[in-house]
Amino acid sequence: MKWHELPVPFALILGPVNEKVIVFDTTLRDGELTHGVRFSPADKLAIASLLAQSGVDVVEVAIADASGLALEPVGAIAREVRTCTICVLAPLSEGAIDSAGASLKGADSARIHLFQAGAPGDKRATFTESMVRRATRLAGEVEFSPANGACASLDGVAAVVRAALRGGATTINLADSVGRALPEDIARRMWELGARVPELAEANVSFHGHNDLGLATANTLAAVRAGARQVEVAVNGLGARAGNASLEEVVAVMSEHSGVFGKRTGVNLDSLVALSRLVEERSKVGVPAQKAIVGRHVHWRPQKMPNAALPD
Repeated sequence: MKWHELPVPFALILGPVNEKVIVFDTTLRDGELTHGVRFSPADKLAIASLLAQSGVDVVEVAIADASGLALEPVGAIAREVRTCTICVLAPLSEGAIDSAGASLKGADSARIHLFQAGAPGDKRATFTESMVRRATRLAGEVEFSPANGACASLDGVAAVVRAALRGGATTINLADSVGRALPEDIARRMWELGARVPELAEANVSFHGHNDLGLATANTLAAVRAGARQVEVAVNGLGARAGNASLEEVVAVMSEHSGVFGKRTGVNLDSLVALSRLVEERSKVGVPAQKAIVGRHVHWRPQKMPNAALPD
């Protein structure tokens, strides 16, 4: 049976036609895991400002540790970038969570994104719930990512996701951390997890895909078709190893094939080239001339392709 022929077991799937998908950009955080990339505080502020102007909803700026040293650029961005949510990633530790919360104090809209490093399971559920609850006291939004949630044991993922929701998380992110999944794997995981955890329908489900097999964009789009309300992307596909799903590819495909997806983003498509050029300049990672959407030899322009509309 093909992934799109699987039964739909929970109300999250598809959702309302023209529903907005949240665009969560991790260029400034995961992008710094690209070999040789280190953004200065000025780089981070410039890129965050243009991301916000372009209609990106959430900008993940840095990862926290107990020392707080990595969070120095966050305060300036939180004070100056006011039209999007400013996010800091943090492991499940009290010190890191407190440092993340302190760095975000000046933000109009703040999010702490918690990630679990060890294999998810029942033994971690109580601790997960307490750490999420701690983060909710420090930021208006909390996102939780179980370790390799797109591929790890479904029972274990379900246990910690339930705990995170009890603790107050409003976004649950499933990450293909090793970049090995197929699109049908991602859709099946979302559906199966929704069947195990019905309360997930009240949260925003997110997907974060790595590009080790060249499938990050395809997997992200499969997640959207399966009901994801948030996509985690990076400009020019920057990120660890082979990188992340490209912001420009994901939002362009969703726009051109809006009849298939039935969902939209708030990103201004005319800003994609400027974003790409700025990140290329500040990261010093060249963009191939034939790169989809933003390459110098590519003459893509926003348009709507004829597609069959979703059923009423």
